[in-house]
Amino acid sequence: MKRHTVTGWNLCDAHRKLFDEGFVTLVECDPDRSGVPVDQDPVRPEQAWRTRWLAHLT
Repeated sequence: MKRHTVTGWNLCDAHRKLFDEGFVTLVECDPDRSGVPVDQDPVRPEQAWRTRWLAHLT
């Protein structure tokens, strides 16, 4: 499988459709891999290490 890196704050067509249908997406992040000091709460989006696990809720 070829690696494909994308940088930006946008939604792909499939996730845009879910958003437009009223879904909310929870994104799992790993605080240990995010490199954030323990006294900083919460982790900011640009610091979060995303695990690629998602949950779409209505």
